[in-house]
Amino acid sequence: MTFGDWFHYQRRKKGIRQEDLANALLVSPQTVSAWETGRNIPRLNPHQTQILCDILECSLSEIAQAFAQTQALDSPNSENTKSIK
Repeated sequence: MTFGDWFHYQRRKKGIRQEDLANALLVSPQTVSAWETGRNIPRLNPHQTQILCDILECSLSEIAQAFAQTQALDSPNSENTKSIK
């Protein structure tokens, strides 16, 4: 599961609209959409990170784990990476 997948799931599970989350984090709804689709990753300051944890009712370690899973999937040594010949 990528960070975007995790993030989308958590937001939907809490019944939070992209627009409401964007307003709380002082970003655009398009930015939240880009995080969920994997086009971009969040670059949040500590205050925004705490707000995200509070809204999603998750810990910082849960967010870090979701990021780590995405990085593992993107790694050149990942099982999901196909070699081009």
